[in-house]
Amino acid sequence: MLRLYTTLILLLLTICSGRAQDMTCEADSALLASDFIVSPTPYVNDTLGEGIVEPACINVSYSKQFIVRAPNTFIFNTFVLNVDSFVVDSLINLPLGMTYECSNPDCVILADSIACITISGTPTDGNQPGDYDLAIALTVHIGDFSIEANFPDPALAPGTYTLTLNPEGDTSCQMTTPTFDVASGETGMQIFPNPVSEILNVNWISKQHGAGHIELRNIAGALIQRKDISYITGQNQYELPLGHLQSGMYLVGIKTNEGSSWKRIIKRE
Repeated sequence: MLRLYTTLILLLLTICSGRAQDMTCEADSALLASDFIVSPTPYVNDTLGEGIVEPACINVSYSKQFIVRAPNTFIFNTFVLNVDSFVVDSLINLPLGMTYECSNPDCVILADSIACITISGTPTDGNQPGDYDLAIALTVHIGDFSIEANFPDPALAPGTYTLTLNPEGDTSCQMTTPTFDVASGETGMQIFPNPVSEILNVNWISKQHGAGHIELRNIAGALIQRKDISYITGQNQYELPLGHLQSGMYLVGIKTNEGSSWKRIIKRE
């Protein structure tokens, strides 16, 4: 069973930010990192996985998109089993005022295909600020039987997808609307190396030229550094000096006329 559940880890999630007013997304395989079925992976102990970077705020609209790809087979013991489909049954522990929608009818994702799940809405005053550990409840259909599982799960798929909900008016609220992910795929924001000691390279492709800025924030969302930049149509590159920072986890973001994107980085000595 361990190999079965390990395979389930490879079924889900590419998280990408979406515009807060847009409940739809296009299931584009280019938005998946080229070497992974799951991208980004769940956040684990400050060392592995990106998790959910952008916080949400009470009474501020928020949107997050998942790109999901299901394999057509997986190995259980020594047997190759054919996946028919899996069904997203629910999103567990969403804050009040938020819901989810799938790009596929009835949230059914056929084997060897991709789809989108969008969570969106405006968290209400009925929520308590804090961390909400989200999970996807799904059913995997294999021939005449099915398997129910949650992703992630401490016993089966280590890590978390934690959505931080901040109070209304918190300084981090400006990070949530609008958001436009340029974090994955051929047109995506790329950062390297990560972990980083001295210089972080930030690369992205823009559809237009203009002026914007790069921000560095701590993991709580507090602004540490902001640099105004000019960017061109096409490939852009910026070097961000980080040698002065203490070791730890930070957020790096690009804000342009097209929106914003955020990445979690680890700073090491």
